[in-house]
Amino acid sequence: MKIGIAGIGLMGKALALKLADAGFELNIYNRTSRRADEIASEKIKVIKSPDELIQNCDSIILILSDYNAICDFLSSINESLKNKTIIQMGTISSGESEILNERILVRGGDYFEAPVLGSIKQIEAKELITLVGSNEKQFTDYKNVFEWVSKNVVRIGKVGDAAAIKLALNQLIASQTAVFAMSLGYLRNKNISTELFMQILRESALYAPTFDKKLQNYLERDFENPNFPLKHLLKDVRLMKGEFENAEINTEVLKSLVSLIEDGVKNKLGEKDYSVIYNVIHPIK
Repeated sequence: MKIGIAGIGLMGKALALKLADAGFELNIYNRTSRRADEIASEKIKVIKSPDELIQNCDSIILILSDYNAICDFLSSINESLKNKTIIQMGTISSGESEILNERILVRGGDYFEAPVLGSIKQIEAKELITLVGSNEKQFTDYKNVFEWVSKNVVRIGKVGDAAAIKLALNQLIASQTAVFAMSLGYLRNKNISTELFMQILRESALYAPTFDKKLQNYLERDFENPNFPLKHLLKDVRLMKGEFENAEINTEVLKSLVSLIEDGVKNKLGEKDYSVIYNVIHPIK
């Protein structure tokens, strides 16, 4: 199986390096070739155009920033997609994924989705949860690829279903990050022991491991070297808001999150780790 990866950002780079370590020979493409050139090796060949990527690969993994970037990539391909499999691993809506499926089928190709729960560290530690929206054959054929970077590969159902679960999970990430930052900021202003607060929280039904995952970042206000930048969280939360509204879910909480994150991006925090939302909720005095 000849695998290509389109999109060598933080996640795409980590995925390419891990799959190369597992023995896969990869072709990679990025609109800004410099990023791809940084990881070129005997097992990772840099491709200069989308058409060349299609020519040299049986399967192409898309890890692009959003639906528009995916559409731009596909629109730039003149080659036939016959006997090619396109695997979408980014965060898009279920409706967008369904449209991509229709577009690729019309062009003779095959499509399924495999968004993930986790980021760079989880790829490196083989701890992603990969959510697959596909038919049974696609899942069986590609499960072994995802297992090189995942602790669990789950077939959710048809195309669109995995995208929906991914958005639901990302909503929890964004909301939990914000509400934890509020509680932590309040107690620090009151000079109440963070250690004592965490001890009580860990023993309660309220606890989520993500609180400890970012705790040191909050305490030290260190949000450099992002696993997932704040600007990407803004894109996802806006997407969630629209999707939830379409499903007739009250989105007042998400409206507040959008406003908070927009404030952070306006204050030049967009390139920092998403946990920098703490600085928006509990500003430095």
